[in-house]
Amino acid sequence: MVDPARFLPAGAIEELQAPYHELQARFPQIVLTLALLKLAPGTSPREFAFWWFNDAPGGSEERQWHLLLLIDAQSGTLCLTPGYALESAVLSRPWAEALSTTAATVVSRGWTEALCTFLTDARTLLDAHWLQTRAEQASPPDHP
Repeated sequence: MVDPARFLPAGAIEELQAPYHELQARFPQIVLTLALLKLAPGTSPREFAFWWFNDAPGGSEERQWHLLLLIDAQSGTLCLTPGYALESAVLSRPWAEALSTTAATVVSRGWTEALCTFLTDARTLLDAHWLQTRAEQASPPDHP
């Protein structure tokens, strides 16, 4: 959790531990970073996240299983930047819908509940992708 501007209320990090650990227990290879920042006006959150993600310390092997959820509290924009191994899992409509739900929850119920919801949704979506991938690998290829 990265929250230099302290947008999260006291006790929020403790509340986020349970859904975060559930995600980590189910998918230990995945590292998820939640970053709440206040970007300078005119800064693209998507571009900032991309460069921050790709310029972070560590090699590309470390980042391939990494997810960065960047939230620009200035603009209210959320963007998800996946490592290469996760692109096929997270660059989809259900993930976009999860981000929309998270943004709406921030407005209606606050940061803590929104991020708890996102962590739960992320685990559910990763489970669904894993099951789909497993089923595709088990089925014989179609022959024309």
